[in-house]
This record gives sequence, structure tokens and C-alpha cells, in this order.
Amino acid sequence: AWGRFTQALESVAVVPTGYVVGVSRLTHKMEILALPKAAVDRAHAPEAVPFSVLKCGQGTREGLLSAPVAVAVRDATILVLETGNARIQAFDVSANPVPVFRNGTSATVELEKAAELEYLDLGVEALGYMYVLSAANGGLAIDDYRLDVFTPQGNLLARTTGVVAARLAVDTFRNVYTLNFATLAGLSRVEPSLSQWVPSTPQT
Repeated sequence: AWGRFTQALESVAVVPTGYVVGVSRLTHKMEILALPKAAVDRAHAPEAVPFSVLKCGQGTREGLLSAPVAVAVRDATILVLETGNARIQAFDVSANPVPVFRNGTSATVELEKAAELEYLDLGVEALGYMYVLSAANGGLAIDDYRLDVFTPQGNLLARTTGVVAARLAVDTFRNVYTLNFATLAGLSRVEPSLSQWVPSTPQT
């Protein structure tokens, strides 16, 4: 065992400087776990493993969270997607807001605010472009789902509708992989489905 969190988490991510961070939508908290130098034998867990540190709390100002649903990491900066505040917020590993957006003047990227809009997941690719998955109107129709791409500074770059998914991941080549609501019927069992969304390139 490498550590222990205090509650069920909505999303977790690894910070390359030796931390694991997670968020809880229900408690509006972020937990940060400093990884030890080596794993501890399970026979001695949980007494000998480190516990995570609870951070943040519910609110609207920088440094607080409202219904965080996803966490991602850009370099050593923690990015949290909040569906309650409709924003992306940047933190360091001590949970201090970091002004990495708008030419270093803001720790948040404000997203579209609408009562019927829910933010679902966040992915970040190698150059810092942020991919935000959302659904409107309860996600009952295909066109209710949107995938927005933001620049590293927090400006909206592009939008693709019809990306019907619950979660996403982005690789270094900007391919998007989604966990879908549909199922695949195999020969012997039914399995959840994954999709790959390949970015389009201009015709020359």
C-alpha cells in the first residue's frame, strides 16, 4: 500500500513530483497524498501508511470548490473541474491557487454557466490544452453532449457536439478516449464500450 484516502473520491490523478490528488463531489474537498519512498506491506496497513490531507471546502472564491467532478495534472499543476462553480481551477500540491491562466493573472477558467448544464470530465494533453466534457438537459439526447477544447491560457478553441460519454482521457497525440454509456454485446458477456475520437487535420 502506498497511502490511504479518507473518503470515496470522484476522480484521482498522479502529480509527477510524488503526489496523488483526488476530489469529492459530495464533500467539496480535495485530498492530497504525499507518496512514501516505498510501499508498505499490506499486513501493516493502514497503521503504517500515510493518510492524505484534506484541503479546500465549499465556496465560490479562489481556493474553494463547489461540486468538483474531475482532476487532471499539467506538469506539476493540479487542475480541478467544478460543475458547481462552472470553472477549472489550478492548484499547487499544497492546494494554493496558482495563476497559470490569462497570462498569469488568474487561477481559474470560467466556463459556460447554465442551470441545465453539467460538467462531467476534464483531460489535459502534453502541451496543456484542456478538454472539457459536458452534458445539457440531463444528457437525454446525443446533441446534449459537448467536448470543448481550451488553450493552455484558458481560451475556448473548439467545440464538438455529440460526444456521448461519461469520462474521457487524452493522449499525447490528442486522441480522445471515452468511456461510453452504451454496452458491447460479445459472445459470452456484455462489456462497457470505449471509443476513440481522432482529431481532424486540415486538407492540403
